[in-house]
Parts: sequence; C-alpha cells; structure tokens
Amino acid sequence: MEFYKKVILELLSAVLFSVSIPNEYLIYGSAFTGLFALVPHFTALKNSTSIKESCILCFIQCITTHLLSSWWLGLFEGFALFTLGASAIGTGLIHSVFGIFFFLPKYIHSLKAAPENIRIKVSNPCFTIIWFTAVYTVFEFVKCTGFLAYPWGTLPLVTYNAKFLSQIVDLAGTRLITFIYSLFAAGAAVYFDEWNKNRKTVDFQPALGIALIFAVSVFYGIFQYTKVRIPQKYINTVFIQQNADPWKMKDDRQSILVSEELTGKAVYDMHRKGFNPDLIVWSEGILRFPLPEGMIHYNFFPEESPLLNFIKEYEVPFIIGGPYSLNFDNLEFYNSAIVFNKDASLKGYYAKTQLVPFAEYIPFTKYKIVQTLLLKLAGFARGWVPGNAYKTFDVECQNADGSRDSALISIPICFEDAFGECCRGLKKAGSELFINITDDSWSLTKSAEYQHYVISWFRSMEFRTTLVRSTNSGVTAVIDPSGKVLADLPLFEKNYLNFEVPLYSNTKTLYCIFGEWLSFILVIFIAFYTISAILFTEKSLKNTRAV
Repeated sequence: MEFYKKVILELLSAVLFSVSIPNEYLIYGSAFTGLFALVPHFTALKNSTSIKESCILCFIQCITTHLLSSWWLGLFEGFALFTLGASAIGTGLIHSVFGIFFFLPKYIHSLKAAPENIRIKVSNPCFTIIWFTAVYTVFEFVKCTGFLAYPWGTLPLVTYNAKFLSQIVDLAGTRLITFIYSLFAAGAAVYFDEWNKNRKTVDFQPALGIALIFAVSVFYGIFQYTKVRIPQKYINTVFIQQNADPWKMKDDRQSILVSEELTGKAVYDMHRKGFNPDLIVWSEGILRFPLPEGMIHYNFFPEESPLLNFIKEYEVPFIIGGPYSLNFDNLEFYNSAIVFNKDASLKGYYAKTQLVPFAEYIPFTKYKIVQTLLLKLAGFARGWVPGNAYKTFDVECQNADGSRDSALISIPICFEDAFGECCRGLKKAGSELFINITDDSWSLTKSAEYQHYVISWFRSMEFRTTLVRSTNSGVTAVIDPSGKVLADLPLFEKNYLNFEVPLYSNTKTLYCIFGEWLSFILVIFIAFYTISAILFTEKSLKNTRAV
C-alpha cells in the first residue's frame, strides 16, 4: 500500500473519531460510528513498512483527531498557545512513540535470525488483534496519566449513548471501554486486510471471541443499569449556575451579586415547597481575593451585599470556588473549593491536585527567565500551585427515615472530574458524594461543555456514587450510580437547581479497590513480549554468527 493511501486512512480515522466524540452537531457523539473510528488507523499501521513510517502515521492520526475534536481549546483566553498548540503536539508525540510498539512484531518477523516459533506467532492474525488492542489501550492510559494528562479525544467519550456497555467501568475504569472498542476495531481491520490481500476465507473464531466479550459486557451492563438502588441519605442542595465568565470581569463583584440573586430565588423556592437547604454550592472561580486573608475583605465586599453577611443571613453551609493562600507574600495560591460554615466562618478548603498543564500549572515559573518569557508569550507569569491531599467534608443531611445525620462529601474541581484516579483518591478518603465545581464558560461551545460532562459522567459508575456537577455555564447535573441523569440545567443559562441529592450505600467497586489493574497487566504483557522477543532474537543472532 502506497504511503499516501495510508495517510488518507489516518485522516479518515481522525474524522470518524471526531464525529463519534460529542461535538457541535451530535452533542453526545455516536457510539456506533466510534466502533469503526480506529479501523482505518489499524489498517494503515498493519501495512506500515518501517518503524519511522509507523510513528509518522500515529502522529498524523492523533494530532488531527485532537485538532478536530478539541479545537475549542483555542478559545482558552491567552492560553491557546499552550492549551491547543502544546497539547496537540504533545499528544501527537506520545502516540508517535507508540508507533514503535505497533510495528515491533512486524520488525521481529522481518528478521531472518528471529526464532521460527516467534516468527509464526507474530504473523498470526489473532496475535495482531491482541497486540494492537493492548498497545492502543496502554497509549490511552499513558495519555490520561501524569502531569501532561489529557483524557479528551479518547474512546470512552464515544460511548455515552451505549448506556449498557458503559456500566463495565466499575470493573477496571474507562480503559476497559478502550480495550473493548479497540479490540473490535483491530479485529475488523485485520480481517478486512487479510481478506483484501488473500481473497479467501479467513478464520473467524477470534471474531466469535470478540462478540462474546461484547455480549458479556452488555449483559453485565443491563444488570447494573436496571439494578434497584435505594438511597440511604439525602442532602437538600442548591446549585447556582450564574452563566457569567469571571475571566472577563475586572473583579468578582458581578459574579458574587448574580450568585447571591440566584441563591435568594432558589432558597425562596425551596422554602415555598416546604424544604430547607442543607448546602448551597456556587461554581469554580467565583472569588478573586485569596483566603484566609480575604475574610476581612469579604466582610465589606461587594458593598451592595457583603458576601460573609449574605452567608450568615441564610445560615447554610456554602461551597464557593476561589483562591486559597499557600504563601500570600510569594503569590503562591491554590485553585480551591472553599467551604464556609453556617456562620460564614471558614470550615476548610480543598486544593485542586490535577491542574491543567501549561495553563493552570507551568513548571519552573519560580525562575525569572521563565516568568519573563511567559509574560511576552501569554501575558502571565505564574500559575496555580497543585494541591497534595484528598479531603472530605462533613455536611448535615437526613436519613431515608427522616432523621438527621451527616455525610462526607468531596469536591473535585473542574478538570479533576475527568480523572478516575483523582476521584478514586477522594472515594478512598471516605467520600459519599462527588460535588464537582466547574468553570467552562470561556469555551462558548456546546462541544466543550458536553465533552467535559460526558467524561466526568463515568465517575458515577466507576464508584457507584452519586455525582453532582455545579457549573457556571453547563452541564449542571445530578447523576446517580447507574449513570442516570436525575436533574440538569440547560447550557449557558442563568439559573439554579434545587434537588434532594440521594446518597447510596457507600460500597467500594473493583475499580476503587484495584485501580488501573487492566492497564498494568497490558503494560506487563507488552514489556514481557518486547524483552523476550529481543532476547531470543539476540541469542539467535549470536548462534548464527558462531556458525
């Protein structure tokens, strides 16, 4: 196959992938189209002729998918150079490295000195299917892990409408979806390529195995999706969606006043229905002045209705997004969820641990030369300091029988609800409810809002724990442990959501206990094959030279 045909296949794969992910036209994407998104990619890789070509093909497919599906990162204020440019190149380079592993069996097979048993094994279509599946799954694991992690543009995003299949994430996280979808794509690519080349009957036994895996996954999903879950506790909660971009305001006066106005209406509405709120939640990035130093400031600001007086008036705990000082004099701050007691005293804060790379957190900014360069390129010189602890907070609630009780909640901030490992840390700290606060108003696009919502949606099923998203522009929603949406608000609308949030039995799923066990097994498989193949080949080469 000519190189230009392989490039066309990679571009086709990128288009299919981008159409399958939530976008401006298909807001929840397409689970069916997603099944075939990687077929052209794997077909091109199966026909690659060198490691270099394999790496180039992987780079083309990945960077094109990123630009087509995450183009809205270019709207990230002055950070577009880093958020879109750096992330596109970074993810493309990561995938290009995996091009080495995609081609490795073919390279081993091409060596005349390689042992015959290994040559036969790697030329087997069944081995190719398993190998491509393992390598791609590990690629997405690496892409979603660490400082440079970016979980967007991944296979799980295409499965929102495949509600039964999505339930399997409580077993091994979203990488299990990656494994199953890439297994289908690898099987389709290999069978199509074999038939196209040989024009003869191929062995369809592996296809039956793939069909069986899909069937078992769907039956498990039906069981989990239809399972009756009885709430143990309820938290009467007010969620405020003020639909205002705090980045475009000179201070936080308008954000606070709009949030106060909506809070007043929400609480009045709740009282009218005979309920009292247990908790009031505003979104990320509302406050500008760092706390605890800002406690004096917010005793008098905004002048029309000082924030702390407002909280005292309602006598309800508040969660509000804002900065918290690590070192005020050195301008070192956390992006935090700040929790206020009923009397407006400071209960505590949770500092965001997973920061957006090269936007919220930039390495080496303590050095003057880096600060100067950043000021010239992007107009800013510092980022947030990452948090280092998973925290929970106790909140008053009511039991199912009406008696009063308390529950432990956690507050993953914005980007963090996209990471299973982050919420796993919060769950293991005792969290009975995830309350995510988010600011995505800068995007002004449906695709950005729905992609973030869909990727966070999996957390409810991974841990069989209620997830609430309280955003400033969308998607504000309450999601139960089966992934069912109990309540939500329209995008880009100034509104509030009053809801009796249900809390269920605080059990730990297989994924909560063992984490990314599937990814680690596949890493071991790839490493074992790679090392053993190299060692056997090296041994065979030495024997050949000796003769």
